[in-house]
Amino acid sequence: MTTWVLFEDDGSAGLRPLTWLRPPSELRFGAETTEGRWRRLVGDDPVLVVCRDEVASLRPGRIGWTDAGSACGDAIWVNDRLVPSAASVGMLRRLEPGQSAVLAEQRVAWRGAFSEVGPNGPETRAAVSSQLDRAPVGVELESGEFLRQLGDLVRVQATCLESDLDSLLSAAGAGSLTPSGTIGDGFGYARERIRIHDSVRIDYGAVLDAREGGIVLGADCVVLPGTYLKGPLIADRRCLFLGGTIGSGSSFGPVSRVRGEIETTVFLGYANKAHDGFVGHSYVGEWVNLGALTTTSDLKNDYGEVTLDVAGEKVKTGSNKVGTFFGDHAKTRIGALLNTGTIVGLGANVFGDVAVPERYIADFQWGTGTEAVEYRVDKFLRVARTVLGRRGVPWTREYEEACRSAFAESGSTRERRLARA
Repeated sequence: MTTWVLFEDDGSAGLRPLTWLRPPSELRFGAETTEGRWRRLVGDDPVLVVCRDEVASLRPGRIGWTDAGSACGDAIWVNDRLVPSAASVGMLRRLEPGQSAVLAEQRVAWRGAFSEVGPNGPETRAAVSSQLDRAPVGVELESGEFLRQLGDLVRVQATCLESDLDSLLSAAGAGSLTPSGTIGDGFGYARERIRIHDSVRIDYGAVLDAREGGIVLGADCVVLPGTYLKGPLIADRRCLFLGGTIGSGSSFGPVSRVRGEIETTVFLGYANKAHDGFVGHSYVGEWVNLGALTTTSDLKNDYGEVTLDVAGEKVKTGSNKVGTFFGDHAKTRIGALLNTGTIVGLGANVFGDVAVPERYIADFQWGTGTEAVEYRVDKFLRVARTVLGRRGVPWTREYEEACRSAFAESGSTRERRLARA
């Protein structure tokens, strides 16, 4: 039996604002998170997640870096920004002690014991990364995806969604998913490519179109009249579809509420888009609330490559279709218009005196343009606590401390941004 350790390195900062309150292994692509994908692909092998102390406490079973030495022995240490395939897991099993693995010249894994790294302490994370860089290469992976920057999230979603749907559709009758045919009171195209949990409610006037890709709906999802679900599409438990054209390469985490036009987008879960408006080639964090008619652009007028403005640094995405990245607890005003390649930070509120705001909205920024100020952390925490309570999710001291830590660490970037407003 092999122990697998998914470890968070400094590169997770390149995926902010979506990694302020989670390690990259908790990001969702296709039908599941990266951690869930690892657990499924390695079977009965134990999987440990080692990450920043402030986010380790938010989920049971995680280990903070200060405790990593006492919990992790001989193992395959994998950078948690690696999104695996079955083939890549098989190749990693071939690693000999002391060897590393690369994917497209990027060091992604190392096999060894924690004792080779050194004692616990604040430098432990850097020490593991250093060990990975020094170890001789034993395996060169031919598949898998590695997350370097936000633009990768849209690209990896398409890859994972396709493979996940192939697996789910071929496993007819697995679990509580109907093998075909039963879609409640709705109408279906290509019903043989539709799987729904037996608790799903689909009302008269809803259409499920799987001709261009499969559709999978998890437990207790509800599809209301006037909704056109277009595959490929996967939804986790308790998603509510309120109307509009939704899907075309999208994944919805648990308790998502969506309406309008949505294309090639991931909702991590517990987000609310209950009104019309277009969101495309985007990634939506938890507890996001999009005001009525919020619309994202995902294509430049010249059809060129989209570049992100990440706190003043220009980052090429390698794609001409990129929308908006919404950090957790972000909110937009009624009628918000967001430009191609926009980043909306953790806890940011989008409103103000400009029709189309700047493409980088800092974490905990209150307003845009000349109206932008800092969102007071105590006010943010009061609102966030209310939002979680409305969905029956308990507020914890650990979650509050993680939010306060993100507020403090993002302060210098926010100050520079507001100074230019």
